[in-house]
Amino acid sequence: MRGCGALAVVLLGEGCGRPPDVTIPVELHGVFVDDYGTGHTIDDSLWVHGPRNRYHLVEWHPESGFVLARNDVANVADGGRYDRIDWLMLRDGNEWTWAFCIATWDAPSLAAARAVTLADTTNPRSGCGGYPFTRMRRSATAPPPGAPDE
Repeated sequence: MRGCGALAVVLLGEGCGRPPDVTIPVELHGVFVDDYGTGHTIDDSLWVHGPRNRYHLVEWHPESGFVLARNDVANVADGGRYDRIDWLMLRDGNEWTWAFCIATWDAPSLAAARAVTLADTTNPRSGCGGYPFTRMRRSATAPPPGAPDE
């Protein structure tokens, strides 16, 4: 996608600044641990997953609950390919505050990742292609390198 597009989309790395009336969900920023014990660090432009995987965040779609990313070329698998990561907020009052599903991790282009069907956020236990969404909780620090990683 070129240009600034719709205001509900935040484009990164393509010559557009963040539109002033669009904010990236603060609940998704920071350091987290998932329900598998893997650490995640997320900011406006980069999602670091465990000790090895980096996802460059290209488009945020906050109103639709997904972000499009490009796998770092140094990732163990699918380097340079594109991801669609859907998320949902968890409101059940426990330690897990949100959850995500990597709906695609190997799309050949940004357009192909954008076209992937939204994960079923109404069913977090099996709405991620038949699997559960990965739950996230805020952490002061991520697990040290060498901790479990997908």
